[in-house]
Amino acid sequence: MSDVRKLLATDATFREVADLLFGGGGDELVAKMNPTQSDLATKERRKRGATAALSGVGAAAGAGGLTLSGMELRRGMKAHGGGLKGLARGIKASGHSKVAAALLPLEVAGLGGELAATKILHGDTKKKPGALVKKDLGELLNNSSVPTKRSLTMAVATNPKTRKKGIEYTKKGAGALRKLPDKVITTNKVEKARDSVEVTWEGEFAKADSDKQQECVAKAAAKDAYNWGYDPFHYTVPEGSYATDPDGTGRTVQFRKMVQSLNQDGLRVVMDVVYNHTAAAGQADTSVLDKVVPGYYQRLLADGSVANSTCCANTATENAMMGKLVVDSVVTWAKEYKVDGFRFDLMGHQPKANILAVRKALDALTLAKDGVDGKKIIMYGEGWNFGEVADDARFVQATQKNMAGTGVATFSDRARDAVRGGSPFDSDPGVQGFASGLYTDPNSSSANGTTAEQKARLLHYQDLIKVGLTGNLAKYRFTDTDGKEVTGAEVDYNGQPAGYADAPGDAVAYADAHDNESLFDALTYKLPKGTSAADRARMQVLAMATATLSQGPSLSQAGSDLLRSKSLDRNSFDSGDWFNAIHWNCADGNGFGRGLPMAADNESKWPYAKPLLSSVQVGCPQIEGASAAYRDLLKIRSTEKTFSLGTAGQVQSDLSFPLSGKDETPGVITMELGDLVVVFNATPDRQEQRVASLAGTRYRLHPVQSAGADSVVKSSAFDQESGTFAVPGRTVAIFSRIS
Repeated sequence: MSDVRKLLATDATFREVADLLFGGGGDELVAKMNPTQSDLATKERRKRGATAALSGVGAAAGAGGLTLSGMELRRGMKAHGGGLKGLARGIKASGHSKVAAALLPLEVAGLGGELAATKILHGDTKKKPGALVKKDLGELLNNSSVPTKRSLTMAVATNPKTRKKGIEYTKKGAGALRKLPDKVITTNKVEKARDSVEVTWEGEFAKADSDKQQECVAKAAAKDAYNWGYDPFHYTVPEGSYATDPDGTGRTVQFRKMVQSLNQDGLRVVMDVVYNHTAAAGQADTSVLDKVVPGYYQRLLADGSVANSTCCANTATENAMMGKLVVDSVVTWAKEYKVDGFRFDLMGHQPKANILAVRKALDALTLAKDGVDGKKIIMYGEGWNFGEVADDARFVQATQKNMAGTGVATFSDRARDAVRGGSPFDSDPGVQGFASGLYTDPNSSSANGTTAEQKARLLHYQDLIKVGLTGNLAKYRFTDTDGKEVTGAEVDYNGQPAGYADAPGDAVAYADAHDNESLFDALTYKLPKGTSAADRARMQVLAMATATLSQGPSLSQAGSDLLRSKSLDRNSFDSGDWFNAIHWNCADGNGFGRGLPMAADNESKWPYAKPLLSSVQVGCPQIEGASAAYRDLLKIRSTEKTFSLGTAGQVQSDLSFPLSGKDETPGVITMELGDLVVVFNATPDRQEQRVASLAGTRYRLHPVQSAGADSVVKSSAFDQESGTFAVPGRTVAIFSRIS
């Protein structure tokens, strides 16, 4: 079939491939597939024509073992995007691998990988080769849409031809890719049935605020093999459904090659590990450890039942052998698979001692002895404090406050909530924050309180963000918006210290992640409904900047720079590609308005969502503009060493907030960092920030921004005589000192 490969590689017409495959007859097939209006006056007749044509294709390919009817072929083709490529994928999904291989090779090499990347995973017919590597590996590795072999992830990442363009995206300042769990899990099995629901995308299904789309996704959710992978089965074995062949050594070899290939392209691989629970306990089919020693590996409550505060069967990592399993498993992934880092899911459910034992075991690995320098392997996790172990009830937990100074970072929710507004669990999602218009551009939600209450909360949010910009340091001293000198730990966050870190690397800054609404969706709920598309994009970049320009590690969800939306779905772990897909081609939108989000976790928010889904829109100018502006910020962060200060003492010395105090402008934060001055202007209007101590000093807009893609930020200015920085509304501007 080399001739077929060549034709497909050049976007051959249906006629050309039909002639090659079936020895002529291309013109007749094309006529039937694309009838003129005069030949077939109605839509239904055109469908019958297509079905007849496909029956002819099926008959012609009968020698290859294809026995599907024309109607079945039409459905399969339509479900996979139309055209010859869609037809091939439909055939492949029906189990007719040999015939499908003739029409559209899906081998994980060369052309096969590229073509799979263009359509199978996302339904984006305009996607460029390499898009698989671009996609967040967490979601990528848990995608269910590949019909028979969900093997493309590991192998496409290994193929230089398919990964080239994807690496360009991730290397724009990013240093590592985080994958969602990749050990053997209980969903996403190769042999699992792929149920499909045939839908005609018209009428109710075409409406941005319809509930029909989520209804269809829900029908297939339990059987489509789509899942984020937080249901561990065997902790220390690569998930077989990501390999070309799940049996034998294929999964092991391909995982190693994937990591090696990404490393060769300058990217480190961080693996999401889920040792806090198993998929099941007791005598369930997917229970393993509890069958080995009943009641030992699982954490029990006082009544003898298995605790499930993690939403699954909790593990007892405080018990010696379960703790040892964690250490041994992580060391295996590091030594045998060369994983560069580990992100611990719900780490606060594990003992601090267990996590430190993992750190110690990794630190003991050497290049000479083990082939890896364990001290270079990073560790971080979710230090949340809840459940039966909360407040150190059973052991000293690996929570935010307890992990400070250990070298194991925890996610910081302090600045995240201040930037977005409220919390991810508000009953009214319209609670505003610094980057969503609180006080400076109020929405209609009564949950925001009076004007005076909004101003007070905004100024407090600004103090929380300042603490976040320091790396969430507990002992960093500054003047708060009440005019008092305080430390980071003395700033209140819901009754807890805002600052809890001993060093800049103790906290991970972020504005959004795979959990809860994406940043775009959160801002959609919170910004005034009439906010323009351009202003929504600008606030997205400003919100992301608060994490990107902070001390210590920062994280952003894949696609956030592209204004990624999940159509307001706050918990999309089982929502399929319909809601989870990243739309790499801006012409396809950003994922917003694909129907009401899944009822299971979002129905209570539907009254808020429905009017927004039918009115909010963004297009290519906003999507491409936001991405370019964010890449400029990444470039500045990665090239200016002052954004990576190593100690709390250096941060205290080099970073300050010169205008913080009672007279601070609501909605504006000014940060001085070495030879740089950063102004975050979240208000709708141009703002002037006069720093008297800098009068007479020469500053200019940072060269990256002055030569960058954002035309608005280029109007920022500095008046040397007065020391005044002027920055447009909804803009973050970085100024550099001229020596």
